[in-house]
Amino acid sequence: MRFDKIDAPAFGPLQDSLELAPGMNVIYGPNEAGKSSWHAALYTGLCGIPRGRGHSKALRDFTERHKPWDTRAWEVNAVITLADGRRVELRHDLANRLSSARDTNIARRD
Repeated sequence: MRFDKIDAPAFGPLQDSLELAPGMNVIYGPNEAGKSSWHAALYTGLCGIPRGRGHSKALRDFTERHKPWDTRAWEVNAVITLADGRRVELRHDLANRLSSARDTNIARRD
């Protein structure tokens, strides 16, 4: 599996997309440039956030660190390519705790 793209329109300080090349990608920059936020967005884009009952300390800490202050939206999306070549789009509406996955190789029916 590899990441092709991470879209963070409302995730922590991020409001951007990051295209990833095949192979190894290095994200670098000065302190407070968003490196850790991109790392968290990649993880969340793949896994979402925990769906347990109540609010664990880990979830509260995650929310405090990565929920945007200036908007009600809180989302992150990822496009990954699996080992067999299928591309999957993962969408996470973190504010409403909704997630979906779509195999982009399957034709849509309306």
